[in-house]
Amino acid sequence: MITLLFLAGCQKQNSENIEAEKENPVDITEQGTPTPEEKVPEKEVSEKKDPETSKKITEDGTLKEAWDEVVTLEKGKVFGELMEIGVEDAVYCNLPENLNDVPDAEKLLLVCPDPLYGINYYVDYGGDYFIHAVKEGKEELVIKIPAKRLFCRGGKLYFMVENYDKYTLEGLENGDVLTYNPNNGEVTVILSGLGGEMSVPEKTVTRGGITVEIPEKMAVDNTYMTVYQDGIYYKQKSGEILIGDQYFYQPENNYYYSFETRELEQIDSEMQFFTFARWGKYLVAWDMGNWNVEAKLAGNKLFHTETGEEKSLGISWSVFEIVADHVYTTITSGVEWTGEGYSYKNAYSEIAVYNLKTEEEKRYRIDKAEDKYTSGFFLFNNMMYFSDLYYYSLSEEKGGYAYSSLQDKNDIGFPIVSEFYTDGEQLYGLSLLDGKLYRIDEQEDSYTVPGTDHTYSRRYDFLPIGK
Repeated sequence: MITLLFLAGCQKQNSENIEAEKENPVDITEQGTPTPEEKVPEKEVSEKKDPETSKKITEDGTLKEAWDEVVTLEKGKVFGELMEIGVEDAVYCNLPENLNDVPDAEKLLLVCPDPLYGINYYVDYGGDYFIHAVKEGKEELVIKIPAKRLFCRGGKLYFMVENYDKYTLEGLENGDVLTYNPNNGEVTVILSGLGGEMSVPEKTVTRGGITVEIPEKMAVDNTYMTVYQDGIYYKQKSGEILIGDQYFYQPENNYYYSFETRELEQIDSEMQFFTFARWGKYLVAWDMGNWNVEAKLAGNKLFHTETGEEKSLGISWSVFEIVADHVYTTITSGVEWTGEGYSYKNAYSEIAVYNLKTEEEKRYRIDKAEDKYTSGFFLFNNMMYFSDLYYYSLSEEKGGYAYSSLQDKNDIGFPIVSEFYTDGEQLYGLSLLDGKLYRIDEQEDSYTVPGTDHTYSRRYDFLPIGK
């Protein structure tokens, strides 16, 4: 059995950026939230000359190549003294509905509401890729840094730098973690230097009887983080290593930055798969057991972040969402192997809702075959939304397909939205059709494709955010 020691077996990282952080301490408020005092030095961000880069409209109405812009990293927008109008969650720094991960990748997490000041932050994905905000119905640019993974705590915004292969970063790297203070506009680097190379503790990896030697260091392929009230949980992922013609291995390192100690520690984990999904003071992890290709995942475990207590749940999820005391996931049955591939002809899917307190499970049969490994879903207002615009009402126990204002009505069952979000009031979606982030407005609009039995029960209008 493979075990995971959470935080108890942490290894200190003595990188230069952490020592610099200690020399410029971050004050901790009563709530355990850092108050950055060190201003980020002014840097320049210039766009790469890419012929595929979208054009922008200048003030005189003429087209201008986006790569001609040179952006100086200065203070963000200063909102001035802000009134506290809401209360933060005891644990979460973004809505838990937003924190479910899409299959085989981590969400870009482009939307985050700040309940303290009533500011809704979002990344203008498909536009300038900078951070914008909507407050009291007014939309404005607040930080000229391309970003992803937005979180709010103590009135500050936490985010990661991501150039999206459109910007050249001077003085910053992909994977750097920054904070923004809307009261004075200051932007501060919290973590840096984790987006380049990563150490790989494994000397060799064996799959299916094939052993492959692993280099001690590899380039970081992707990074992501999740912020909770106690600190920042950070992941480095390298590229995939093929083993034979069937198996692959993707090294990853997991870190924890404590708001209280201002220290970065590596989470000592022998597990390849580790999730930052959280329920109260428990983290959810996948216990691989005697992992092999046939057994897949042995099951999920809960790890208490303070005591190290382990609790096995005896069930397994690959893609899931935790809201309140419930886990939401999908289960597909009836998939058959044809010898050349999998057949979904007799497949059916269910939405499973698992109560973490009572350990009771309820299932909802849906009228579609849902491959849980390739399709994302999202919970909002007791409605489950899927990437192909199928929706299911848990309260009414019925579902159907919608069509969007972006697609051809004859396309059904095709993924339209790669990631859904909410600010607690509205639904947002990242379109796969044109790669832009939209606010989604739902309309009752029954439509049947002529000559078929494909029926849509409603329409999703994809609208610009802030309008």
